[in-house]
Amino acid sequence: MEFKEKIRAARGVLDITRDTLSEMSGVSAAAIKKIESGDTQPTATTQNKLVRSLNEQGIKFTDKGVEQDTSPIRLLTADSPEECYIKLLKDVYETLKDKRRT
Repeated sequence: MEFKEKIRAARGVLDITRDTLSEMSGVSAAAIKKIESGDTQPTATTQNKLVRSLNEQGIKFTDKGVEQDTSPIRLLTADSPEECYIKLLKDVYETLKDKRRT
């Protein structure tokens, strides 16, 4: 499966729009559309941003496609310790917010 198909599949598994993936990754929705349609090949930086943001949502990329990781443990990555700490706090907040709804 090609990268463009994996991105589309990952969005489908997570049931998110291009706009949502754009917000998560910092890659424009227009660029994601061009990647998914095959109009452009992503740079290594763009590909890493997309993969990192989807990994953070529990998506694992495999040779055959994508899988959703059901493990409750998430590996947070960031460019600095401060950014990682902020991501951790956001993750805790979202988890608690989701639990209040149920």
